[in-house]
Amino acid sequence: MARARPGAATAIEAARDAGRSVHVLRDYEEPADVWAATTTHLGQSAKVRMCVAFLQEQLTGGPFRLRDSANG
Repeated sequence: MARARPGAATAIEAARDAGRSVHVLRDYEEPADVWAATTTHLGQSAKVRMCVAFLQEQLTGGPFRLRDSANG
């Protein structure tokens, strides 16, 4: 069984307190399919379009990027 490195809990707590996301189980990753579905009516909403655009941006780049399962 793997042991946490010294100070890991403190680093995680500090990140949590600062509102940052921390990847804690790097050996346990699963591919994810993410879908955003709306009704035709809601799809016309500027708020919904902005939300979907934000999700696309966050999940295709930056620290929350989902890896392409074909590229690992």
